Amino acid sequence: LLLKNPVFMCLTLTATSEGMAAFGVSVFFTKFIENQYGKTGSISSLIAGCVIIPGAAIGQVLGGLVVSKFKMKCKQTIRLAIATSFASLMFSACYILAKCDNPEFAGISVENGATGNLSAPCNANYNCDRSHYNPVCGVNNVQYFSPCHAGCKDHVLLSKTEVYYNCSCIEDTHNTSESKAYSGKCATMCNKLPILMVLTLIAGIITNMTSTPIITAVLWSVPEKQRSFALGVQWAFIRLLGAIPAPILLGSAIDHSCILWDNSTPGSKGACLMYDNLKLASTFSLFSAAFKLIAGIFIVVAYFLYKPPPGKDESNDKSLSTTLPN
Repeated sequence: LLLKNPVFMCLTLTATSEGMAAFGVSVFFTKFIENQYGKTGSISSLIAGCVIIPGAAIGQVLGGLVVSKFKMKCKQTIRLAIATSFASLMFSACYILAKCDNPEFAGISVENGATGNLSAPCNANYNCDRSHYNPVCGVNNVQYFSPCHAGCKDHVLLSKTEVYYNCSCIEDTHNTSESKAYSGKCATMCNKLPILMVLTLIAGIITNMTSTPIITAVLWSVPEKQRSFALGVQWAFIRLLGAIPAPILLGSAIDHSCILWDNSTPGSKGACLMYDNLKLASTFSLFSAAFKLIAGIFIVVAYFLYKPPPGKDESNDKSLSTTLPN
């Protein structure tokens, strides 16, 4: 009977679509920070947790407070869900607004003889191993695949950092006697991380404000004896159709923004070593916007389909008032 209830199904598909956007983005949010802003995996995870968890907690509490404070009936809770759903849709653009330019990577994003080719005349005689990724940053602030690809001949360990000298591919911009490179990736000069954190926090609050109105509307839209079962069915939809496929879909889309793959294992494609930042940001924004738009459509349909049960005063529904805490 629940699956034949159009209002319940629309509300459930709304929650499922919102779940797909949230689960997909949250799984890869650390990867986004790591690649856009050059942070380590541990720092990226810490930043993601400091943004996603408070946003979810604050949003759900605020949603519950608004529903309880104004003693909203079903139509009112659906209107609140519509407002928060479309408001969060606007924040899907936060990834594009906070994107960074691609780092200068010889042969990938800047010319090294030819863009898209790690080999160049300056390292042609070195027979560099394409399967061994060991990035170095030149004094010209250009990143190289390895010391070999930078044409470096000598190296020394200084303060736990490998320093490479006599690098034929590095143009000396510091007027020193030798062209040098340092082990590791070049530090990013992009300072848009605070913008992403603020916008993502606000988006998380607004998105999670949708949860309580939808749950309340579900309880209004089904018979009293089916309410507990209805919530179980809704969560099954969210988990099976939202949490499971979302990371798979977004992960596949993210792969298309990779511009440098790890080829250390012959015959198979390894991890992505470098992403195109614009494509990566666009993928996140489009994925989030698409499913939030679908959620918005379903919640609007639910609003127009809902009709209060004949002869029943919603304001005096004591069974619901005992189900939801005040």
